[in-house]
Amino acid sequence: MGDPVEAAEVVPKRGMGKILIIVGIGMALVAVMTGAFLYLGVGAGRESEYGPGPAERGDTFMTMPQDFTVMLPDGVNMLTVAVTLQVSPRSERGYGEQDAKEELETLNEDNADKTKLPLVRETIGMVLASRTKQEWLTAIGQNQIKTMIANELNSKVLRKGKVEQVIFSTPPLIQ
Repeated sequence: MGDPVEAAEVVPKRGMGKILIIVGIGMALVAVMTGAFLYLGVGAGRESEYGPGPAERGDTFMTMPQDFTVMLPDGVNMLTVAVTLQVSPRSERGYGEQDAKEELETLNEDNADKTKLPLVRETIGMVLASRTKQEWLTAIGQNQIKTMIANELNSKVLRKGKVEQVIFSTPPLIQ
């Protein structure tokens, strides 16, 4: 008599062809709809219900040239984090995208009267160093720290640009 394993291999699987056809049709439909949206530009040029987006505001992303390494208040733990700022021009004050970028340029002989990068770095470093390890260990704490950085920079340092968002480009590392 035949081996049960051989018998199981001989029995054809039913319904697989229909499933493959249905999946193929679904994928083709999604591809056609995506192509139509891209080709027709549905939604392009419209302002969001939340206001203008980063591109419409003239936002620029500025990654700080070096990571921050600071001692936390406990005197034991060190924090290392990379910071990127999303900055928009303060158009209500008459400043444009180039004005906002000038405040964050690397300091050199030609722009010493325009750039605020050293003050920006100092302010960020002071906020980072003033927060506890417990604050750094939670998402809520990290979001509060980001808000503090943006508020400090917007109120005390930047005139031509406004920090819309603070991004930790690398996860904070506590050692």
